[in-house]
Amino acid sequence: MVSYTINGIDISYESNSTPIYIAKDMNMKQAEIELNTGAGEVNVYGIENADNLIEGNLITNIMKSEISQLIEGSTQKVDISLRGAKGWPKGDKEFKNQFDIGIDKNTPLSFNLNSGGSNNKIDLSEIKAENINISTGASNLSLKLGDSINSNVVIEAGASSLSLDLPDTAGVRIKVESGFSSQDLTGFSLVGDKIYQSLDYDSKAVKINIDITMGMASLKVNWYSPAKKSEISLFYYNKIEDQETTCSSKYVLPVKRCITGSNNQIVDAINLLLEGNLTAEEKAKGFSTEFPNQDFNLLNSNLKDGELTLEFSEVPGFTTGGSCRVNILASEIIKTAKQFPEVKKVIFKPDSLFEP
Repeated sequence: MVSYTINGIDISYESNSTPIYIAKDMNMKQAEIELNTGAGEVNVYGIENADNLIEGNLITNIMKSEISQLIEGSTQKVDISLRGAKGWPKGDKEFKNQFDIGIDKNTPLSFNLNSGGSNNKIDLSEIKAENINISTGASNLSLKLGDSINSNVVIEAGASSLSLDLPDTAGVRIKVESGFSSQDLTGFSLVGDKIYQSLDYDSKAVKINIDITMGMASLKVNWYSPAKKSEISLFYYNKIEDQETTCSSKYVLPVKRCITGSNNQIVDAINLLLEGNLTAEEKAKGFSTEFPNQDFNLLNSNLKDGELTLEFSEVPGFTTGGSCRVNILASEIIKTAKQFPEVKKVIFKPDSLFEP
């Protein structure tokens, strides 16, 4: 039995696996997230979600989770903590404590982690983390940072192994206060008392400033090249703009998204459109869509001489129907495809697709 408490409500599961979901508040513009964990394994990573700030899972046979949240102004504050051992496993059962937390990529936030004897793999490379505070005991900490926002990072580590993955597109400054430790700071030069700086710090648009206090620990820096990001538009119907419900394609309007490492931006944009992930802010502005439909998928695409042929799975009752809705569905796909200058015309297959 795993206990799970959120906002004073106790929930119990006949399993050692507890799902964790924290929805975005409609008035939220930024977040503060705090994780308090004990011994075990902690994994943090970015997710793309229009509705949830956090999606995760706790697997444990000794701990329970407690979650609290509140809204202060436009800031959503979330505290997720593992509390009190329920007793060590008996017999041949092994200790298990694994915390997997996905955080929305598009929300600017502060991130705080307090962990004990843990293996921590914290990937914030796709998360807009402005302020990062990490405190660990006898732990292994792997921290990956990104280049989407200026970041201030404070790390306090005991008898630990610390590995930093840093983007070569950012300027990085590290201050290290350490006891007995080994340091591998490739790509840095000493510029002050215990202060190291990447060689091109001043010329970089994005800055990462890291303050590290370590005991008996090892520190290693690895550089990586982030995947190139491209901004694209997804076109969705806006019912507020279409006040007279004309269903005209002129009310199918763009929302912005970023994609990375795309080999085919047209296909990636259409697949992203079909996911139908609108943010709470976009919905409040009047955007809506009937996507996704689990049976409606892009099967094939071919671009030749400016004509883009798109083959979809045909779903009776979804890909046919009233002229208003099928016109909107078709327009959303066509306008998303035609944002790319190489696409002059869009042809649907099968031919009966989106017929009234």
